[in-house]
Parts: sequence; C-alpha cells; structure tokens
Amino acid sequence: MDLYFGNYSVEEISKQLLLHLKKSKIYSLQDYQNWLGKAGKDYRLVELKDKSIWTLRLSESSEKYVHIHPGRYSPHTVRVKATTLKTVIMILALCKIKGITAIDIETVNDLRKKYLSEPPLKSISKASALVRLLALFQKIL
Repeated sequence: MDLYFGNYSVEEISKQLLLHLKKSKIYSLQDYQNWLGKAGKDYRLVELKDKSIWTLRLSESSEKYVHIHPGRYSPHTVRVKATTLKTVIMILALCKIKGITAIDIETVNDLRKKYLSEPPLKSISKASALVRLLALFQKIL
C-alpha cells in the first residue's frame, strides 16, 4: 500500500480533486463513469499542486462514488507492506504506553508473535523498511 506523507490535509486533497473534477465537467455519477471509461481503464490518475499523484476509482457507493488513494510510487508517498505498517503501529503504541525510547529485535519479535501472529524477523538493519517507516512516523508524531 502507499501512504501519503505530504503537507496536504485530507480536506486540501479533497478540495483539489473536486476542483479537478469540476474543471473536467464531472457533476454526476454518470459523468464520472464516462470520464473513467474514456481512459480505457477503471481508474484515472490526477496530479495535485505538490506533484503527488492520486488514483481515482469508482466506489461501491452510489452516493459517494469517487474513491481515491495515493498513486503507486507517487511523490510524497511511501510504499509499505501491511505487515510492516502493523508492526510499526504496535512499536509506537508500546513506546507510548511504556515510555520506551529504544526497541530491540526481541521486543519487535515478541510484538509480531503475540499480537500479529507474524513470524520473527532475523534482524533489523538501519536500511530496513521497518526502520525507515518507523522514522517517518516518529518525525510526524
């Protein structure tokens, strides 16, 4: 999955995407379906002012029919595996609850086994996806 780490809020992202749709004269579900169909795919990519790319799809809801998510490898995003994200969330929660500032491999593996039913990691290098994502979250929290 791709996570957006840019400066825009959810409201700003929505505002820019809605403006794009209005400029494209998309005012209804039918307009939206036609617009998606013109690309010959079931999605369209839209670039925002910060150069991030957003994927627009058809939602399952007929009332809120625009489904958005960050584009793959878009600027201001990071691609992560769900297990890595869950592990980082567990680490951050443990640090907050217990006041821990440094995490070791044993603690990470205990969290993964006990709460996520995931296999243990052999090691944690400074370049691993887990460490990079943890650093990103710590930077914004």
